[in-house]
Amino acid sequence: MYRKRELAAVAALLLALTSTACAGGGDNASSEAATQSTSAEPTAATPEELAEIRKAFDGYRNALQNGDGKTAAGWISKSTVEHYDELAALAATGGPEEIGERGPTDRMTVALLRHDLAPEEIGSLNGTALFTYAVEQDVIDDSTIASAELDEVTISGDRAVATVKGDNAEQKAQLTFIRESDSWRLDLMSMMEVSDKVIAELAKQRGVDEDELVLQLASAAAGTTVEKAIFERP
Repeated sequence: MYRKRELAAVAALLLALTSTACAGGGDNASSEAATQSTSAEPTAATPEELAEIRKAFDGYRNALQNGDGKTAAGWISKSTVEHYDELAALAATGGPEEIGERGPTDRMTVALLRHDLAPEEIGSLNGTALFTYAVEQDVIDDSTIASAELDEVTISGDRAVATVKGDNAEQKAQLTFIRESDSWRLDLMSMMEVSDKVIAELAKQRGVDEDELVLQLASAAAGTTVEKAIFERP
């Protein structure tokens, strides 16, 4: 059903190569709660904490490599699942006003969902099911983390920020982890925020409207032209 997301992968790669300082920002509830759980300065992870965070990272990456959406969904934070809940509802029933209020990454996701699924099919998905589906259909894959390795990890309360190295030692990005129920999980919200910034910058460099670039990316990913009408209310 889904074809390989060529330009979407390019955007994700740009994210990985340019996001050395954008990892934990985020205004999502999970990140806020984790940040507010302590006033202590970030400290280096202990060997035990580092082992648990590596377990989460490796578990998530292995699940993506195997196309195992259910397992991958078990390694993401509550706020990430809630975000996919919102995306499912938005893609099922939203109109241009609501969709236009979201960032470019979300708008592209909505366009791809509507291209491939009927509204009632989308509406039957919750956040976990949508994320699972996205992994199994290769919308979310391991292309940006297949060869990545965790480097430095700092922890502040229930929030950890890990520097990630790629094949090129000079290419570094960051990932955020949230401790939930005594287990570390990846918080993908900060990555989405960086992706939004990358797409916005790419649109600026190309001299095109952001919405136009979103549709170009969606069209390349879908393998066919995706028109602006995709955002009309079903």
